[in-house]
Amino acid sequence: MLLIMLVLGTALLIWGIYDSCGPGDSGHFRCGIGILFITVAVVGCMFLIVDLREIDTEIPDKIAYLEENNAAIEAELLKKVEDYKTCEQDTFTVFAPSPESDIAIAIPPALKSDTIAACLLETYHSNNEEIRKMKLRQLNRPMKTFWLYLGSR
Repeated sequence: MLLIMLVLGTALLIWGIYDSCGPGDSGHFRCGIGILFITVAVVGCMFLIVDLREIDTEIPDKIAYLEENNAAIEAELLKKVEDYKTCEQDTFTVFAPSPESDIAIAIPPALKSDTIAACLLETYHSNNEEIRKMKLRQLNRPMKTFWLYLGSR
């Protein structure tokens, strides 16, 4: 689309220059409109090319980093859960009721790392949200390419 604007602006500019060579001022308006079209097309192309370059080069690296970070968070959370389960099982087996005792008092361990786990989960969810947004940008790449030169992929 922007390349069509560039071609149309160039055509208007050439037509305006050709008309302004003769008698009268009829070509100046066409020159102004042509320059406006060319300017809009060039600026739009620059923004789209920079965005497409970022989609092609930087976003896959960012997605890979965030997925690696999420895998580490998952492993850490699984380790904390397993540690808590192990501690809980050990506590209940140590304090298991014996035939000699009438009352068995089992005190569950305090989970002191729940704030750490909550922070890790929050980071995990924010990473997933960023990954989703970046993948959506990658999916919208053909539309931006279409706006650049009426093509696809």
